[in-house]
Amino acid sequence: MLKRLLFAVISMSIIAISAWGACHANSVRKILEEEGVSTASFFMVAGRADTQPLFPDDPSLAANRRVTITLMREDPPLPPNLKP
Repeated sequence: MLKRLLFAVISMSIIAISAWGACHANSVRKILEEEGVSTASFFMVAGRADTQPLFPDDPSLAANRRVTITLMREDPPLPPNLKP
């Protein structure tokens, strides 16, 4: 049985305004949808602003401005009495 893929799109930036990060994450979500990923496949789309830098000692590094896409596999929902 095929597992369902779920996407989590999270944007980080050096600016402590999560709305900007959310705009970046939504832009990536739109691109993925245009390429065929269904809307139902998105588990989370979020902006984290400057809360999770890769390099906290130098928040202005370009590596701290990124979008992370996490793919998760999930078993499809089955009726409780069905045995695969």
